[in-house]
Amino acid sequence: MKILNVHGYNGSQKNSAAVALEKLGYNVISPSINYDSDSPESIIDNLSAVLYDESPDVVVGTSLGGFFAAVLSARNDLPVILVNPCLMPFLTLEKLGYKGNVMNFVPLFWKLSELKLYNTNTIVGGQDEIIDHNAVTKKFLDNERYKEEPEGKHSGATLPLEEFFSETIEHIKNTKEYNAEKAVDTFCSCVNKQLVQRLKSGDLLKSGNKLTWVNLNGKHNITVNKYDKEKAIVTYTVEGEDEKRQSQLDKFYILDIEHLSSLYDKAGSFNDKNDAPDVRGVYILWNTKEDKYYVGQAKNIRSRMCDHYHKSSQSKFDRLFRSENNNFSKKYIPLESSGFSDLDALETAFIAYFDSYNKVYNERRGNKLLLDRLKVADFLI
Repeated sequence: MKILNVHGYNGSQKNSAAVALEKLGYNVISPSINYDSDSPESIIDNLSAVLYDESPDVVVGTSLGGFFAAVLSARNDLPVILVNPCLMPFLTLEKLGYKGNVMNFVPLFWKLSELKLYNTNTIVGGQDEIIDHNAVTKKFLDNERYKEEPEGKHSGATLPLEEFFSETIEHIKNTKEYNAEKAVDTFCSCVNKQLVQRLKSGDLLKSGNKLTWVNLNGKHNITVNKYDKEKAIVTYTVEGEDEKRQSQLDKFYILDIEHLSSLYDKAGSFNDKNDAPDVRGVYILWNTKEDKYYVGQAKNIRSRMCDHYHKSSQSKFDRLFRSENNNFSKKYIPLESSGFSDLDALETAFIAYFDSYNKVYNERRGNKLLLDRLKVADFLI
């Protein structure tokens, strides 16, 4: 297992963490960092380049290095081990003689809101003389992988690092081995069969391929840099950004616009509830006057349309739909001919395609069970 080690302020490449990891036999990459001369942004850029070149399995960070390790984890969805992390450098560094502007850490600090607790493993000293972990660290990182050593101080040498690293990395290894297989299964259940076939053939995530990536801020053009099949990890660049990102496959959603456009072009039409199809699939209600869409799914579309038309349904959309029925175009796509194996996935894909969540009519981005299965808070699906 390969590990990127990020030392602390005034620390060295051979800090306590690096020594403990090497004793355990791990392959440790430990770059030297001059925190006083380099800006926080340049440091994270340099570490991101190391991350891309070396593809470590885990990031370990001590003290100020813990701050940067946490940012790397947040950006790249990597497991991280933090040793007495300094999560708020702007509150701590000045008293240590830091020569830069502590406020330059603030933009990166906000990235920590994207840190996933399931990726985070922490050990702190209960007698840390520099950082009050109860006031800061515990509030950010308190989970079942958070350990406090009552007599430990700020120096990593006062903590049982070998024991902690050994147990924690074994836990990460077991979890990653399970997640790699699970990630592929999850991805395949949430996209159309054509993408599944392209994934299995190696064509879909080939280096240089351009795809559409979807998150809460909309749709983005991305370029694939590489796909690690063994770990099910995608490395890619978002258009307009220089840095490379990484995501495990089950946290990476591809919106196949060409396929969805073709499905919509071939979609069947109906006029009202009486001639709505008796099929399992999705239906799209388009307000041609306002150019807004509602996407729904049903085991029986005719039965579901009766619900929309019935006066007992008092949802905001249904009241609008009944009052302006003549303005709505009504189409449907049977699941059987869609190329999708999962009805929830088909519905969620069309909600993304029409952006009908952000444009009012759909109150959710898709089926909650599917969203939970994908385990992503910052992605659309």
